[in-house]
Amino acid sequence: MKFIRKKKHIVGIFALLAFISIGSIGFSSWILSIEQKEELFSADINIATSWNATAILNVTSTTNSISSDTTDSNVANYKVPLEGGVIFANDIEEEVKKGKLVFSLDAINKSSKEVDGDKNKVKATNNLFGRTNEETYSYFGTSLKEFNVSNLVNDPKYDLSGYSKLNLSLEDFSIEYGDYFNNTNPQVFYDGYITTYKNNYLENRDNKEALNTYLEAINQAKNELRDFFNSLNNVTLNINVELVFDDKSTN
Repeated sequence: MKFIRKKKHIVGIFALLAFISIGSIGFSSWILSIEQKEELFSADINIATSWNATAILNVTSTTNSISSDTTDSNVANYKVPLEGGVIFANDIEEEVKKGKLVFSLDAINKSSKEVDGDKNKVKATNNLFGRTNEETYSYFGTSLKEFNVSNLVNDPKYDLSGYSKLNLSLEDFSIEYGDYFNNTNPQVFYDGYITTYKNNYLENRDNKEALNTYLEAINQAKNELRDFFNSLNNVTLNINVELVFDDKSTN
């Protein structure tokens, strides 16, 4: 019986050391090894516009889908160039140029073809990674939040009598990582926190809480990344462009 108990104890220590070694090889390398390297998720792109009776907003894009890769870039490189314009009656030009374009992003499941919740939104379930527990965050956001209509350029070729058009051309518009990852690459984001927890444990080896926090962070990061990939697989990302004429703020 003593031998059996001792064997279990040794096995338990070995399993713990193996778990701790995950952090020592680099979290980014480890987390990539548990995911498919060819394509982690893909999404269709849709441009949705809204405006009031003052003017007409038309926005399109030549990009209709994006796919993730395994690069370690700190920023998402999902360019979605936008083009279009604002059409209005000449006698309200001054009012129109006081407006602004407001950009936002949401995601819906493209298989169900129903809005069953914004897949781009996620509620924090812990405060291990600098978030406020129970607060809602976004996986992705847009590189541009607002754009003043006054910065658009008149279209000299638009020849409808009594009306004018302001051209919109945003070649560098893109989808970027959201505030859930502090607007940086998720793998880099988690790696920074886990390295901090790891170093804290190494400096306080007799502190059981430091060890537990380190192990909890590794496991939680793994689960959150899997939720991220699963949530954004097979979705349509709606880039919402709204023409507003007040002090509406963006999130």
